[in-house]
Amino acid sequence: MILLVHKRAANITEVWKGTERINFSKDLCQCFWQLAEEFPDEVIVWVEEDIFPFFRPEGLQDILAHNRVMLSYAVKTKFLSGEIGFVDQLPFINIKSGVKYPTWRMSSDVGGIKAATLLKFKKHFLNIIDFNYLLNSIAKVGQQNGLFCYSHPGLVKSTVESKPVATAGTKHLFSFVYQHYNTIWLFVLFFCMLKYEKKFPLWSLFGSFFNTKFFGKEVDLLKTEKRPDNLTEDILKKIDVIIPTIGRPEYLKQVVGDLSQQTLLPERVIIVEQQPEANVGSELDDFLKKEWPFQVVHIFTHRTYSMMARNKALKKVKSEWIFLPMMIFGWQRIFSLKLLMKLFV
Repeated sequence: MILLVHKRAANITEVWKGTERINFSKDLCQCFWQLAEEFPDEVIVWVEEDIFPFFRPEGLQDILAHNRVMLSYAVKTKFLSGEIGFVDQLPFINIKSGVKYPTWRMSSDVGGIKAATLLKFKKHFLNIIDFNYLLNSIAKVGQQNGLFCYSHPGLVKSTVESKPVATAGTKHLFSFVYQHYNTIWLFVLFFCMLKYEKKFPLWSLFGSFFNTKFFGKEVDLLKTEKRPDNLTEDILKKIDVIIPTIGRPEYLKQVVGDLSQQTLLPERVIIVEQQPEANVGSELDDFLKKEWPFQVVHIFTHRTYSMMARNKALKKVKSEWIFLPMMIFGWQRIFSLKLLMKLFV
């Protein structure tokens, strides 16, 4: 384990490899990359100086057991404010403190990542000089490429109270949104801040366009992964796909067609077709007659409740793994399929 102790995400206090103190670069971000280069088989851990007495190394067990994991926990500071919720409605934004929670919102207070995994991001983020910004960029892009990011209270002693304060200003917020989201969300953010916060961040809006775009970047994390010994090849290759749908037959056909072209084929695709019109039948009759390289299980219902549809499908699952796409249209369909490939192929 490489331990990097810093002061307020700005200055490095000390760096340790086990019980040995080592020399380091004065620049925090530069040191972060150098340590990963020199010790690719180690876990790189960062801890803020004031939080170091409360650090629990045992909390890193998740990283030690799985290469594609990034952990942190916000005790004093977090990077982005709640205003990021104007552009991101996914559940990863509202972190529940006190429990392990999936999120890309990393904190410089305490955290860790495998050095070999970290190096996969170096060519994209080498020029970032703000440590908080760097951690959140790695997690945001990494999560979309199969990196498992968590807020983990186990990294600190239970006696520590967590009341993190956002450190990023409006300029950083707009830059982050421009770099990590579709550009249209930048204008949504500007409108929301104008309407709800009574702010007029025009210079932050214009200034964000001078940054490098990270949205949609692909990072190959497959070679960093070591599969657990207790998982056999047979288990890893058995996946069922659940697709609840209402009135989207053409999109559905595209999704199933894409699945049939995957390197790793699912065992079965379970489709729950919901039709709100009482006198209307299935729109998939011709589609269901086609032969597929996997079993297609079709459930038709006139009840249109998403949770009910998923529960019906779950009763038909037989494989060890389940893939449940968030949506089945637009960029989210593409994102879901890419994530499936990166997690299981």
